[in-house]
Amino acid sequence: MLKAAKLTKLRQRLEMEKERIEGHIIELEGMLRLEDREISSGEDDADVAARVVSYNGLIALLESEQQTLEEIEQALRAVQDGSYGRCVVCGSDIQLARLEARPYARRCITCQERQGG
Repeated sequence: MLKAAKLTKLRQRLEMEKERIEGHIIELEGMLRLEDREISSGEDDADVAARVVSYNGLIALLESEQQTLEEIEQALRAVQDGSYGRCVVCGSDIQLARLEARPYARRCITCQERQGG
């Protein structure tokens, strides 16, 4: 069980990370809109191909950031309902070192390794 001071610090880190990722998502969406306009601007095939690769990379990054944002939001909900810091698979406490490294971790190391990640 996490002590109140540690829980507060982890919640604050989650909130700061949430703000940072939300800003990055807005930035990526803007870049995608710009790339979208550029792709259809009548460039030669090589330029269009390069822009498509860039566009696909931005989409992958955006999807990753959106997934991380969802994980952070789940962690913040867990803080609210009192289940934060417990593994969603086995129910045991997640080690503090793991939560400090990845405050939105939902699984203990053992269950995460079993999951393959």
